[in-house]
Amino acid sequence: MIPSRCTRFPWSQDLPSIFPTDGERHFRVRRLYEPHGSRREQIGGPVTADEAVELVASHLPPGCGPALDGTPDDLKSLS
Repeated sequence: MIPSRCTRFPWSQDLPSIFPTDGERHFRVRRLYEPHGSRREQIGGPVTADEAVELVASHLPPGCGPALDGTPDDLKSLS
């Protein structure tokens, strides 16, 4: 699952994302916007689906609200 702050393509890709590790039982939570190998990309895992959702929710950036009907160009900066 790759969450987005907008509802139209291309997605914002600035939120933590959930990826399966072994089918449907365990998942990893990663930040796709962090450089690979930076040690900041991995948030948690392997965890259950419920735990993965909790990790994403607890790592949403300040000011992140419901998805905007638009593209990343329509979004306000989170910083």
